[in-house]
Amino acid sequence: MGKSIRSKQKRKWRRIKRDKIYKPLAEERLMAALSTLNTAVIVQNGGSGSIGKLKDLLSGRKNSNAKTSNPDGLKALHKFNDRMKKATERKETSKKDHFSFLNKEEIPEWQTTNAKLEAKLLASKINKKKKKMSNQMEVEQSRGRGRRR
Repeated sequence: MGKSIRSKQKRKWRRIKRDKIYKPLAEERLMAALSTLNTAVIVQNGGSGSIGKLKDLLSGRKNSNAKTSNPDGLKALHKFNDRMKKATERKETSKKDHFSFLNKEEIPEWQTTNAKLEAKLLASKINKKKKKMSNQMEVEQSRGRGRRR
């Protein structure tokens, strides 16, 4: 038995959805990860020429076979520089793009309460409920409906 037309249509629309929605998002995440990798490579090398040069200096050798560091990062990633830059900018703005009262020009208006006063009010409500319950129990016991001990 062959596949139904409905299942073929589902596959077709899923493929379209993957290409139009998930692919750009995955590429953006990849570019952000590559830019993080590139900055890590730059920071680790530090522009000083790697550990090989340092070993040569300590051992007293004048000729160094160690490659000089690349302050621009990995050469293979140069073709993605503009996309990586945009991805890191988006990543940084998403980190900073959270709710804060400091960024708002208008101060929101709401009623603030004193914690001590709130505690007293809550305690008084609880005491009123306790008194009400004890009064109800007394009334029920006087009528003979209450629990007997």
